[in-house]
Parts: sequence; C-alpha cells; structure tokens
Amino acid sequence: MKKIIITLILILIKLSVYSQSEFIPGYIQKTEHDTIFGLIDYAVDKSNSMECRFRKTEKDPVQIFSPKDIYGYRFNESKYYVSKEIKVNGELKMIFIEYLVEGRVDLYFYRNGKGDHYLLGGKKLPIMEISIPTDLVSVDGTMYERSIFVKRNIMKFYLKECPQLYPEIDKLLVCSHKSLIELIKKYHNIVCPTDFCLIYQKKLPKLRIDIQSITGITSINSLFQFDGYNKRYSYQFGILSYFWLPITNERMFLRTGLIINHVKGYYIHGSEQSNQIEKSSIKIPMQVHYQFFNANITPVISGGLNIYSTPIVPFALLPAFNVGVNAKISDKTYVTLSTDFDYASTYFLIPSKGSKITSYSFNIGLAVIL
Repeated sequence: MKKIIITLILILIKLSVYSQSEFIPGYIQKTEHDTIFGLIDYAVDKSNSMECRFRKTEKDPVQIFSPKDIYGYRFNESKYYVSKEIKVNGELKMIFIEYLVEGRVDLYFYRNGKGDHYLLGGKKLPIMEISIPTDLVSVDGTMYERSIFVKRNIMKFYLKECPQLYPEIDKLLVCSHKSLIELIKKYHNIVCPTDFCLIYQKKLPKLRIDIQSITGITSINSLFQFDGYNKRYSYQFGILSYFWLPITNERMFLRTGLIINHVKGYYIHGSEQSNQIEKSSIKIPMQVHYQFFNANITPVISGGLNIYSTPIVPFALLPAFNVGVNAKISDKTYVTLSTDFDYASTYFLIPSKGSKITSYSFNIGLAVIL
C-alpha cells in the first residue's frame, strides 16, 4: 500500500511540473499604455494572483513578473488581471486581481487559500472587499459553510447613486460572478445609460458534459471474499460522464458513471470454499476529476469514492484514485488511458498501516464533448 501511495505522490509531483507549460496568446502591460504581446501561462486562479509567466514566442525563455513589475496582463478575449495594493489577511499586499467589470464602479476578484474574494472600487474610491472571509456564518439563524457572503452595507455605499437597487442587494446572500456582474451592469445601465461598462470575464459555455466509453482489465482482491481473485484479471467496460465545474475551477469536473466488472472466483465462508461463481459486479465512481492543462496530451487525475455492488457484498464504499492521460483526436473527441485503484483503511479516507488495495484496473477509452 505504501509503495502505491508513494508512486501516486511522485506522479502528482511530475504532473504538477508539466502543468506549468500551457501558454496561450495574450499580452502584458508594463504600464497602462505600454503593451507587449506574446504567450502567457494559463495557470489556476491562485497562481495568477501571485505572478505572470510570459514569453514572446514558444522558443523564447519564460519571464516571470510579479505584481510590482507590471501594470497587468490579459489572455486574449479572456481574463484580465491588474496589479493592485489591497488588504490580504489584514495586511497591505501587491497582488494581481482579476478585473471582472470596468466602469464608474469596478468589480474585481481573486482566489487564495482562504477562498474566493470579491472587491469593489471606483475612480475616487478605494478598493474594498465585499465578501466576508469566514468559514462559518449565521444568516437568519441558519449556519452556512461558505466564505463569500456579501457585505451589503459596503455595496450600498458604492452603489449609492442607485438606491432602487437596495432591495436587490438585501436579497443577495452570497457572492458569485454571475450575480455581481449582473448587478454592477444594471447599476451602470441606470446611472450612466449613454456610457458602457467593460466586462472582462471569460465567456464560458453554460454546460459541458464529456461522455466516455471505457474498456479494460481489473482485479479485485479477497476483501470481497473471492479466493485467489487478486491473482487474475478479468475484463470490465462502462460509460462515464464528466460534468464541468468552471466556476469552481475551469479544469475541474465531477466524474461519475457505471462500470461493470466480470467477477470470477470462489466464495469464502469461514474455512469452507463454495463452487466457482461467474457473475457481474457494478462500480460507480463519485470523484472530483482534474485536467492539468489543455493540450494534445493532457495529464488527468481523479480522487473520491467508488461505490461497489458485488454478488457477495451488496454494497461497499471505498476511497479511490485515478491517474491517466487524454490524447486529443479533434476539438470534440479524445482517447483516454488510465489506471485506477481503491483501498480499504481503518480510518476510511486516510491510508493506514493495515490498508489494503481492494481493486485496481487499467483502461482505455474514447470520450466525446457534448
């Protein structure tokens, strides 16, 4: 068990290194009006707030800019980051924050280890956070575990020219890209209808589902009471679905579906062994799936739970991991290669000394983006 966990950690480290190599067209601004076009590393939101990795062409070396080095940077027709000095964890700090809306009142966003943060600013007003960075908040007697509740009084102060929006602000419980952008846009339409506000948020599809068919080989050990089954492989096939979670992370999916394994072995009951049985078992993954970057060859990893139903054990819930690569065929299709395993531990999700691998498999698949 320890060897497998160490191997998985090494794979994760290696994939994390590879994930730094996705560069897409964009530009940096050394000053507000001094623009240099090139390629920018499309990293996750947390990294984007700390640094900008830029190169003019694919053959040029990577230059790393901090918020103190440049005015900002933008991916073409997509996210726009500007350098601002704001309070982070109670201290003034220069970071890159994402420009969501520019106008008479500006809307910004950044993500760090504390969660999501939304801010408002104005031409003659300082930038102030309107999200409440707490883990547990009581609203009307109900406890919520979200860290993005709205500071309504600050919002009303920044939008004071438009008091007719106050009832809508009072109904706004939590911050989100969609709700806040719509509210700030509505403010500009009322206060300055002849002007327009710029919305820099990347336009994402409303829904994306990847459907994947897989086939492969699997092995289930004696935890499921099949004598010697871990010494042989049998085939499996299934259909998986990947539901995109772009607001949480543009590279994150919810992975689920149905996999059928052909079970062959002997049922163990005490010291007695029954006749050989050949039946099907069912596996349902419920996992978070992460795609490291968009390229022709893309490393992926999943983690979560596998739900089992076998001829001997009607129900089992086990921690599971999956590591693989996606190879693009076209914009809508890709081939997948993966290996996954699940395990049983005294502490359930936490591997322990007595942990046992309950199954592992190797699969090939074909996926279509709907």
